[in-house]
Amino acid sequence: MAPGLIPTSHDFVTSLHKHHSVDASGLERLRRPIDDLILETAASQDAFVAVDGPVRNYERRLVVTPSTSTASASAAGEPLWDVEETISYKLAVPIWWPLFTLPLRFRLSRHTKHADAPMPWWAPPDRFDARAATVISLLAVLAIISAYVGSLLSQTLSFAGKEFGISSSDQSFTAGLIRLGTPLAFVLAWIADRRGRRKLLLGSALAACTLASLTALVPTFWAYAVVQALFRGLSTAMALLIGIVAVEESPAGSRAFVVSVISLCGGLGSGMVVWAVPLADTGIGGWRWIYVLALIGVIPILLMWRHVPETARFEAAQQRVNVDADVDRRQLARRLAMLGATAFLFTMFAAPASTLNTDYLTTVHDFSATRVSLFKLVTSTPIGLGVVVAGWIADRYGRKMIGAFGVLTGAVLTMVEYNTSGASLWIFGIIGTVLGGAVVPTLGVYGPELFGTVRRGKANGFISMVGVAGSVTGLFLGGWLLDKYDYGLTFQVLLIGPVIVAGLVLFVFPETANRTLEDINPGDK
Repeated sequence: MAPGLIPTSHDFVTSLHKHHSVDASGLERLRRPIDDLILETAASQDAFVAVDGPVRNYERRLVVTPSTSTASASAAGEPLWDVEETISYKLAVPIWWPLFTLPLRFRLSRHTKHADAPMPWWAPPDRFDARAATVISLLAVLAIISAYVGSLLSQTLSFAGKEFGISSSDQSFTAGLIRLGTPLAFVLAWIADRRGRRKLLLGSALAACTLASLTALVPTFWAYAVVQALFRGLSTAMALLIGIVAVEESPAGSRAFVVSVISLCGGLGSGMVVWAVPLADTGIGGWRWIYVLALIGVIPILLMWRHVPETARFEAAQQRVNVDADVDRRQLARRLAMLGATAFLFTMFAAPASTLNTDYLTTVHDFSATRVSLFKLVTSTPIGLGVVVAGWIADRYGRKMIGAFGVLTGAVLTMVEYNTSGASLWIFGIIGTVLGGAVVPTLGVYGPELFGTVRRGKANGFISMVGVAGSVTGLFLGGWLLDKYDYGLTFQVLLIGPVIVAGLVLFVFPETANRTLEDINPGDK
């Protein structure tokens, strides 16, 4: 077992016992090592251990005896055998093991029927080893915390603005200024390329939760903005590093799957903020309690501090000499320009769409805080469907087509949401969320994939800053347009960004599905 990893998903060994009455061919199938979610090797004729798979302390044993039943011969006259099969293991999926225990148990109980079958539809395309399963499980918890902290601004800005007497357009400008704290994320990502991902990830997480909770004490709107800028930089660094570690620890054919799982957990974290939004109805300063809840995130961070390992790819990169020997600097510049332009144009639309949504619902449609919370729960929860389906497609058939489709349809339907009312507001919100979810596991993998280990943090930090510039531009432009026009026309103008992004993805982006990071970045070989 690798040092520093959580030893098991729970305290008990899972045992599966099954009786078989088989002929010689059936016995031969049972004695064949499993090659499925688990990869076995034979320790003896009737004992098997795992050499790969998301398990620890795995063992499968067979006790074979001649059948003693009255019908002790097959129809062909061959003798039958009684086989007692016992499989015991510990699932290497901390925290989330209840979701996987029954599916894995069912799959193992029917392993002879799946000998030549592909991976089940609910599993990643590639087999995960114990380390990858453990690390991704822990990252999923950190993704919840990161998304909670990162969603606080968009969900509470309108309520803070009302307490401090700030107009809708000024809220938009302030949200843009708050995002100027993101260069801190670039600095931390740059350090992570030199010092490692682990400490920077966990340190950023701890600091982000602590600073977020301090927002509950701010006396003025400008104090609110300053604290937001600081912890937003930390939460951005945290999100960047979660994505980098996830991609570095994932099998080549399952990176989109992993990003989709991490994103779903991030959606849960964002949803928790929405669940807490009704606290804003408790009084003029009720929104402050939503920030106090960020302190809860400190507990799991401290508990997993010793159990999140440094990535194997970073450790390998530290051993290499002349890491720039095989780097094509023109290709590097092209990739930075391509992803930077994509980030700028996409966030120029996405930042106003998310940040101004609460204000749009409360001022244009007169929603209460509770109704805002209900609307966002109803329209945002189905995103999981889009994320999962897109991740499944992206790993098997490629990222480009599904990514371009998600960007364009998600943005168009969001624009329509800002131009409608009544039942249509809810319907277009739901459909736009589902289709827009395709962006997450497709475009989300490109940043970590297209850069080598020693510059993955810096490159993604730079792209994040360009994305922040797009956010600021979109928020400032959105605020200016709102002073002159309405929400509908504002988002019709901003839609030009996602339209260009869809074209870039379709005609300029490379296809990276099922390629190793070392193949995509020869300098890492």
